Amino acid sequence: MSTSIDYKQVEQETRSRLELTRRTYDDVRTEFGTWKRAHARDKLGFLRPPADSPDAPRKFPIPSKKFQIPPHCLTPAPSPVLETHSETGSCIQILNYHSDGTVTNSTDSIQVYNVVEPLEPHPEYRYCSPSSRNVNARMLDERLAAFHPFPEDPNFPAKKYLGLFGGFQWIDDQVDPDEEVIQFEVVRRLHIDHGLSPQDIDCILQLYGEQEDMSCLPLRDSHESGLLWAVSQRDLPEVIWHYGLPFSSNKQLPPHFVPKFLNPKDDFGMLNQADNCGVHVSHEWQQQTPPFHPKQPLLASTQLLAKAHEPCDNKCFLLLSEEALNNHIFDAVPVSQHTVLNSILKVEPDIQPCDLAVICEMTCSNAFLLRKQVLGDDVKPPSANVRKRNEISPQDPGSTHVQRTVPVIRRKNHVNETVGATVIVGGDFQDAIQAVAGTNLPAIQNASAGKQPVNATRKSAPHAMHVIINARTQVYSEEHLMFVL
Repeated sequence: MSTSIDYKQVEQETRSRLELTRRTYDDVRTEFGTWKRAHARDKLGFLRPPADSPDAPRKFPIPSKKFQIPPHCLTPAPSPVLETHSETGSCIQILNYHSDGTVTNSTDSIQVYNVVEPLEPHPEYRYCSPSSRNVNARMLDERLAAFHPFPEDPNFPAKKYLGLFGGFQWIDDQVDPDEEVIQFEVVRRLHIDHGLSPQDIDCILQLYGEQEDMSCLPLRDSHESGLLWAVSQRDLPEVIWHYGLPFSSNKQLPPHFVPKFLNPKDDFGMLNQADNCGVHVSHEWQQQTPPFHPKQPLLASTQLLAKAHEPCDNKCFLLLSEEALNNHIFDAVPVSQHTVLNSILKVEPDIQPCDLAVICEMTCSNAFLLRKQVLGDDVKPPSANVRKRNEISPQDPGSTHVQRTVPVIRRKNHVNETVGATVIVGGDFQDAIQAVAGTNLPAIQNASAGKQPVNATRKSAPHAMHVIINARTQVYSEEHLMFVL
């Protein structure tokens, strides 16, 4: 059975709803304007000081026609600024005209500062802000342009570039808070007093709002946008409407007037992960930067002693006696220097004591003993993954010792090493590649970084190794080989 749609009836119902919405909108705007003028008058009157207060405005009598200007006021007054040869600079002469016709004057010096050097503007700051103050790029709206690139370059296609975005992030929408109150009251009356559904209200305001001077936001655009969400972000004023009741005394919209989320699946990613927070979508617990975890030391005190070659000065840690090393005998250190030392050891625990002493402004021996006291000598052994990697590392005696930190660069053969996962070798060093892989690799000299990766697997190795061309890692040359252990 087919049902026919009476388009004339639908058009007639739409026209009646539009007329009702227009009439309600005009009534609410008129009532709000009347209340706003009275409210502003009362507020300003409350702020006016009492009549007997010295701050109250005074009314001066208007002079009559018989009033005559005294003759001494008709004579030109001397120059108010008198040049002087004193070190204090110029002087100003103050003339006081009294009601009895007398004139008194007083002289006061003016401090004049002559700026000899020109005041140049500060040079433009072109450096990045600290990482803790940088804006997370994922939080920015990719639909809006964040900035205008190359504004002074006439050859840059600015219109073409900015035309790719829907707007600019530096432009505020300039929403009138009074207009939000009017729109919300219109929606409330249309639903409570006239029985219109949320779908009909949203349809009328969105389809005919612009041309009828009733522009309104969607009732619920997303989980953090729309008219209902914007109104909920602040306290609405106690407007006295035509029926004499304040806003809070009126019948409000039901809690489920509009579904909070149009699509429940879109809300899964907005769940709050904080256990002690009762808010569904909370921005208080969103971490702008990840937490900082101190590094674990990989070198014991004895290894630092063996690593150093010659003392830096007379108080170097290499010259410490056995008694001072065993009993931790060191000079008194201020609390501020001790705090700096603890902070540096959290970032770089295996720093040389000589360098640590320069940063903390203390002796090298004190830096070494304090480092031993703070970190101790309980160094965790390297993982099995690191040991296996070291077993197949190039045994070139001319290469630098491989440190177990991230990252470490071998300066002789340009090996950039990431602990526990990856070894990156420059494509020009075939000897180093053969020493690492221990097998014949395919010819890769002519492989381009833009082509597909070249894979070579050594099946006889205790764990598989893949040799690929990494086009995204631009460290020393256009071609790189990356070994994934």
